[in-house]
Amino acid sequence: MLYEDALYGSVKLADAVIDLLHTAPLQRLRGIHQGGAIILADPAINHTRFDHSVGVMLLIQRLGGSLREQLAGLLHDVSHTAFSHLIDYVLEAAEEDYHEQRYEAVLAHPEIQAALARHHFHYHDFLDLDQFTLLEQPLPNLAADRLDYTLRDLHQVGVLAKDDIAWFLQGLRVHQGRIVVGSADHARWFSQQYAYLTEHYFAGAQSQASNQFLRGLIRPYYATGQLTLTDFEQDDAYLLSRLCDLTGQPVSDQYAAWLRTQAPGPAIPMKPRLVDPEILSGEQVVRLSALP
Repeated sequence: MLYEDALYGSVKLADAVIDLLHTAPLQRLRGIHQGGAIILADPAINHTRFDHSVGVMLLIQRLGGSLREQLAGLLHDVSHTAFSHLIDYVLEAAEEDYHEQRYEAVLAHPEIQAALARHHFHYHDFLDLDQFTLLEQPLPNLAADRLDYTLRDLHQVGVLAKDDIAWFLQGLRVHQGRIVVGSADHARWFSQQYAYLTEHYFAGAQSQASNQFLRGLIRPYYATGQLTLTDFEQDDAYLLSRLCDLTGQPVSDQYAAWLRTQAPGPAIPMKPRLVDPEILSGEQVVRLSALP
């Protein structure tokens, strides 16, 4: 099976990947927008957790990662709830980690277990994502997850062209199990893109306004039990339908009216993020920040 990805092009998928992609938990991610509530502000920002999850897997494959690590990349976001990090803002979870709290329960889904078993894996193999050093690294390091969402988000909003992304991907290297870059130019470029993503997209006006609105709309219904965590465990369309039933109006209409009448409230705090890429020169690795 060939998969056509917006960043990495046409790629042949392994049988184990195909089997996992057909499970209900992975298919549900097609209905979870990667940018969360920003879809209300700009319907063109419509890439999904499914797109990102497959993208992380493809990037690990491109970098020579094992099938096991590719599957970890495919599964790493399987527990995200409706509108991605919106639940963290509703619950005021500063670490934005609600999806991590339910990860094991989702990973144990019978369809995932069966798909993994057909290829001699067990869901326990993927509980500790930190063991996969291409997939996950603490900030300020590079990691496949961090790389893919940065490139994918900025491509979707029109900041990065495919040629820019192709140039950067050619500069990626693997050193002692970690993703590094081969030149200072690649390190500076990605550092600049990541800073733009965090300052102008994650914390940008559209993202802040849409998340403030949806958080404010949801909280009273959550407080009274009319909306529950189970509702968030569905997908974006389901949650919007529930809100429409509760309020009697389409959420998009309510958002448009809110924009006309409401001044944005205090900014939703965003988790601090900073990258400092490692640069490989010969057998030596140096941080971008250490360069003169």
